[in-house]
Amino acid sequence: MSLADVMDVKKRILILLLTWSVGAEANFVGNDTSNFNPTHSGLGFVTVHDSETLSEGVLNFGLFLNQAGNLLPTTVDSSGQAIDSKDRLTFADLSLAYGLMNRLDLGISFSYLVNQETNRSASGAQFSATGLNSIRLTSKYTLINRDPIGLAFILSSNLNTTYQNPFMGNNAGPTFNFETALDYKLKDILFGFNLGYRKRSPGQTIPNSLFKPLGDEVIASTGVSYYSTKIDTKFISEVIIAKAVNSTNYIQSSTVSSEVIAGAKWDYNHSTALHAGAGTRLSDGLFSPDWRIYVGLNYDMDLLGGKKLTAVPAPTINLKHIHGYLPEDIESLINVPFDEIATNHEFNLRKDIPPSDFKGLKPPFEIIRLNDFSFDFGSAVIKKELYSDLDRLVEYLKAEPGVLKMRIEGHTDSIGSVSRNKQVSQMRANAIKSYLDSKGLKDKFLMEPVGFGSERPIGDNGNFQGRMQNRRVEFRILRRLSPTPQRIQ
Repeated sequence: MSLADVMDVKKRILILLLTWSVGAEANFVGNDTSNFNPTHSGLGFVTVHDSETLSEGVLNFGLFLNQAGNLLPTTVDSSGQAIDSKDRLTFADLSLAYGLMNRLDLGISFSYLVNQETNRSASGAQFSATGLNSIRLTSKYTLINRDPIGLAFILSSNLNTTYQNPFMGNNAGPTFNFETALDYKLKDILFGFNLGYRKRSPGQTIPNSLFKPLGDEVIASTGVSYYSTKIDTKFISEVIIAKAVNSTNYIQSSTVSSEVIAGAKWDYNHSTALHAGAGTRLSDGLFSPDWRIYVGLNYDMDLLGGKKLTAVPAPTINLKHIHGYLPEDIESLINVPFDEIATNHEFNLRKDIPPSDFKGLKPPFEIIRLNDFSFDFGSAVIKKELYSDLDRLVEYLKAEPGVLKMRIEGHTDSIGSVSRNKQVSQMRANAIKSYLDSKGLKDKFLMEPVGFGSERPIGDNGNFQGRMQNRRVEFRILRRLSPTPQRIQ
C-alpha cells in the first residue's frame, strides 16, 4: 500500500468519526471531566504525560477500551431522596498523533460511549444514547530533554459533542487544558508528574436540569513505571486528581476527585504494544468510579521511511587539554580499550550527537553513529539502500589525519533474548567490517567488530521510537593528531 493510499484511508476514518459526532445525542458529559484519558503519543505512561515527544515523522495509533462501574453521579428524586447509581459504562478512546518536528508533536483523540447499563432513568443522570461524546486536540512541546530530567508543556482542548450536556450548558465553548510534565529517570524506572489548569467556557444552564455547568479545575497526576527488559514489559501505576476551583451544586471546591490505576504494557513486536490494567477511586469525587478495567494498544510507524542521521560524527567529543598531547601520546592509546580511553583520558562523551558534513578539523577520538541502521529481523545481510551511507563513511575514514584504530559496534533493542541479540549484533558488526574491507580499508588500520546487543541503550526500550534509536551501529575512531594540533571547540 502506497503512502497516498494510507493517507486516503486515514482521511476516510476521520470523516467517519466526525460523522459519528453529529449523530451522538447524550445528556451527560464527555472526557473533559473523565479521569481516564489515554495520552495521544503512547509514550511513557497511560494517562500521565511524560516529557518525550514523538520523533519527526513517527505516527502513533492508539485504541483503548475501558469499563467503569458506578461512575454516574448520585441524583435526587422529587422528594429530595438521594438515588445512587448502579451502572456499568464502556468507553473507547481512539487517538492519532504525529511527530511534527523535533520536540513537537500533535494529536487528536476521540472518546466514544460504547455501552451503558444502569438501574435508573432519572433525567440528566446518564447518557441518552451511545456515540461520540468528545474530541480532544493535543500538542506537546519538550522544553528540557536531558538525561535524567525532562520537562514539557502540553496544551489540549476538549470539544464537546454531546447533546444538551448539563455540565457544559447550552452554547458552551471548548475546554482548554494547560499542563506541564516533569519526569525523572532512574535506570529502568521513570517517575512522572503532571500539573495543570482546566479552563472551561460554560454556557447557560439547561432548563430543568439537575446540574449546573461546571467551572474551572486544577488537575494533577503522577505516575511511575518500571521496564523489565527480560520480558519486554513495562509496569505502570498512576494517580489522577482533579479539584474544582469554585463550588456548584453536586460538587464543592473542597471535593477532590481522584483515582488510581495500575497495569502493564507489553511490547508484542517492534511496532505494537499491548496494555491491560485496572483502577479504583481514591476519593469520592463527581466522576470517580468504584472500579475500572482497561485494555489498549499502541501501533507506531515511521512515515518518513526510516529517515535517520546518516554517518554522524561527534564534534562535541573534546580533549580538554589537547595542547598537552603529543602525537606519540595519541598513538600510545592504540592498545588501550575504547571504553578506558573515554573514561580516563579526558574525553567528554555525549549521547546527543548532532549532524555533521564531515568538514573541518577531525578530532583524535570520535563516534560516528548510524541511527536506525536496520537489518531484516534476525538477519545480518546489509540492505542495498544502506550502501551509500557506508560508502560515505569509507571516504571519511580514508581522509587525513589517518585512523589508528576503529571499533564497529552493533546495537539492538531489547526485543528478544539477551543472548540472541548479542549474537545477531555481532554478526552484523562482522558484516559491516567485511563491507569496509571490500572497499579498500582492509589492513589499513586495526578494525574491531563488537556486538553489544541490548546492553547499551540510548533510548527508552519501552516505546517504539526508543527501540528505533537503540537499533544502531556506532563507529568509535581513534585518529592521529594533525601536525599542528589545536583545541576542539
